[in-house]
Amino acid sequence: MIRCCPFTPPRSTPVAPAIRTILSEIATVERGAVLFNCTAGKDRTGIIAALLLGVAEVSHDQIVADYALTAELIPDLVTEFLALSRARGGDTESYAKLLQSPATTMARTLEKIDTRHGSTTGYLRSIGMPSDEINQLRRKLLAR
Repeated sequence: MIRCCPFTPPRSTPVAPAIRTILSEIATVERGAVLFNCTAGKDRTGIIAALLLGVAEVSHDQIVADYALTAELIPDLVTEFLALSRARGGDTESYAKLLQSPATTMARTLEKIDTRHGSTTGYLRSIGMPSDEINQLRRKLLAR
């Protein structure tokens, strides 16, 4: 079965409900694999991956390294996006900055989550994800 969870709310809309829905869907999948992605595979995908890794108790250093690895894996995609932007008269210099995935971005994100919520699990609870779903997600990720 294929289920789709949109993660592209208007900029003024809080993203927490979308994050909660996506992670709840992953937690409640009965069997099989789960695929999640976005256009470049770094921002929306990166935050979902970081939260999943956090639930699995992966260290911040490893999560940050995983996010930063994206830059090595998408150069062809970045080139394509910049060419399209250039052809449409876009500001490719600014756009190129948006297409980066520096380690500091994820490090700051995780730091803010910890400062405001104590942990990834605390963040998930704060956005309304039930504890049983968080535990179910952790069990799946750790194959328990």
